[in-house]
Amino acid sequence: MNDFCDFLAGKTDRLVRDLEKQMATASESLDFERAARLRDDIGALRTALEKQSVVFGDGTDADVVAFAHDELEVAVQVFHVRGGVFVANAAG
Repeated sequence: MNDFCDFLAGKTDRLVRDLEKQMATASESLDFERAARLRDDIGALRTALEKQSVVFGDGTDADVVAFAHDELEVAVQVFHVRGGVFVANAAG
């Protein structure tokens, strides 16, 4: 959940570094299929970042609530936007 929130906030440097480390480890372990999947994930993440543009130019203040559930679990995510900028989140 934290990685998702970081992604939405544009804080992806750590996520990309972690994926690159996992890819290097997989390659060193000769697990080339996993390394290739991680390489593809990194590419997809970078592509998504290039296309992602959320702009609240009018200084929007908002709280956005998301819910997800299945038979066993429920998740709630609250995104806080202040002055047009994603500032914090709370998960439950």
